[in-house]
Order: sequence, then C-alpha cells, then structure tokens
Amino acid sequence: MSKDVHVALVTGGNRGMGYELVKQLAMNGCKVLLASRDPGKGQVSVQRLKESNLDVSFLEMDVDK
Repeated sequence: MSKDVHVALVTGGNRGMGYELVKQLAMNGCKVLLASRDPGKGQVSVQRLKESNLDVSFLEMDVDK
C-alpha cells in the first residue's frame, strides 16, 4: 500500500509569515522546501525547525532572477 507524500515549496520561508507557513506545513506532515535567497539565514531557519524533528530542507532561490 502506498502512502501519499505531500511536498511544499515556500519562498521567503526564512522569516515572518513564510517561516510560520513552513513550520505549520511541516507540523502537519508535509515535506517542506524552505526557499530563500540568503543561504545563511535559510540554513539557520532550517536547522531551528529540524531541532523540532520537522521534515524541512533548504533551497537557495532568488525569484527575482
């Protein structure tokens, strides 16, 4: 039997509403890609979420380019 896997991509996920959206999606069972143009801030945010055992990965992305 296969289990559906939900994946979400959240841009601007390293702070504010984006960060909270990443957190809520992950808490509800989604695999979340946290996208940010600042790798330092993005990695810090991902590490903080992973400390809560949430399934979050970082993706460096600048949607302006």
